[in-house]
Amino acid sequence: MSDTDSRETGSRLLTIPHVADRLDCCVRFVWTLIAQGHLTRIVLSARATRIAESEVNALIEAKTRRQLPPDRTQGRPATRRPKLPGEQRR
Repeated sequence: MSDTDSRETGSRLLTIPHVADRLDCCVRFVWTLIAQGHLTRIVLSARATRIAESEVNALIEAKTRRQLPPDRTQGRPATRRPKLPGEQRR
Protein backbone atom coordinates (compact mmCIF):
# COMPACT_ATOMS: atom_id res chain seq x y z
CA MET A 1 0.00 0.00 0.00
CA SER A 2 1.44 3.37 -0.98
CA ASP A 3 1.54 6.40 1.27
CA THR A 4 -1.21 8.01 -0.80
CA ASP A 5 -3.47 4.97 -0.36
CA SER A 6 -3.02 4.98 3.40
CA ARG A 7 -3.97 8.67 3.55
CA GLU A 8 -7.13 8.08 1.56
CA THR A 9 -8.28 5.21 3.75
CA GLY A 10 -7.46 6.99 7.01
CA SER A 11 -5.25 4.17 8.25
CA ARG A 12 -2.30 6.37 9.18
CA LEU A 13 -1.24 6.54 12.80
CA LEU A 14 -0.88 10.04 14.21
CA THR A 15 1.11 11.22 17.19
CA ILE A 16 -0.66 13.08 20.00
CA PRO A 17 0.79 16.45 18.88
CA HIS A 18 -0.38 15.79 15.30
CA VAL A 19 -3.89 15.01 16.56
CA ALA A 20 -3.83 18.26 18.56
CA ASP A 21 -2.85 20.14 15.40
CA ARG A 22 -5.65 18.45 13.44
CA LEU A 23 -8.21 19.36 16.09
CA ASP A 24 -6.69 22.81 16.66
CA CYS A 25 -6.41 22.21 20.39
CA CYS A 26 -3.72 21.55 22.97
CA VAL A 27 -2.09 18.19 23.64
CA ARG A 28 -3.67 18.02 27.09
CA PHE A 29 -7.16 18.17 25.55
CA VAL A 30 -6.29 15.21 23.30
CA TRP A 31 -5.36 13.22 26.41
CA THR A 32 -8.71 14.27 27.93
CA LEU A 33 -10.53 12.96 24.85
CA ILE A 34 -8.65 9.67 25.26
CA ALA A 35 -9.52 9.47 28.97
CA GLN A 36 -13.20 10.15 28.21
CA GLY A 37 -13.23 7.42 25.58
CA HIS A 38 -13.78 9.67 22.55
CA LEU A 39 -10.43 8.55 21.05
CA THR A 40 -8.70 5.18 21.30
CA ARG A 41 -4.96 5.20 21.72
CA ILE A 42 -2.53 2.67 20.33
CA VAL A 43 0.45 2.15 22.63
CA LEU A 44 3.49 1.13 20.61
CA SER A 45 5.94 1.46 23.51
CA ALA A 46 6.30 3.28 26.82
CA ARG A 47 7.01 6.53 24.95
CA ALA A 48 5.14 6.02 21.68
CA THR A 49 1.38 6.46 21.59
CA ARG A 50 -0.57 6.88 18.38
CA ILE A 51 -4.15 7.56 17.31
CA ALA A 52 -5.60 6.14 14.09
CA GLU A 53 -6.40 8.90 11.63
CA SER A 54 -9.78 7.28 11.05
CA GLU A 55 -10.56 7.81 14.78
CA VAL A 56 -9.77 11.51 14.47
CA ASN A 57 -11.91 11.79 11.33
CA ALA A 58 -14.78 10.00 13.08
CA LEU A 59 -14.51 12.35 16.07
CA ILE A 60 -14.64 15.39 13.80
CA GLU A 61 -17.62 13.93 11.95
CA ALA A 62 -19.46 13.11 15.18
CA LYS A 63 -18.74 16.53 16.66
CA THR A 64 -20.03 18.32 13.58
CA ARG A 65 -23.20 16.22 13.78
CA ARG A 66 -23.45 16.90 17.54
CA GLN A 67 -23.49 13.23 18.48
CA LEU A 68 -21.15 13.82 21.40
CA PRO A 69 -22.36 15.29 24.67
CA PRO A 70 -22.09 19.08 24.77
CA ASP A 71 -18.93 20.69 26.03
CA ARG A 72 -18.77 21.25 29.76
CA THR A 73 -18.20 24.95 29.15
CA GLN A 74 -21.74 25.42 27.79
CA GLY A 75 -24.05 27.12 30.21
CA ARG A 76 -21.28 29.04 31.90
CA PRO A 77 -21.31 32.81 31.66
CA ALA A 78 -19.09 34.17 28.92
CA THR A 79 -15.87 35.68 30.14
CA ARG A 80 -15.11 39.18 29.03
CA ARG A 81 -11.95 39.92 27.17
CA PRO A 82 -9.67 42.54 28.72
CA LYS A 83 -10.44 46.11 27.77
CA LEU A 84 -7.91 47.57 25.37
CA PRO A 85 -6.42 50.98 26.15
CA GLY A 86 -8.81 53.72 25.01
CA GLU A 87 -11.68 51.27 24.45
CA GLN A 88 -15.14 51.97 25.87
CA ARG A 89 -17.36 49.23 27.36
CA ARG A 90 -20.89 49.02 25.99
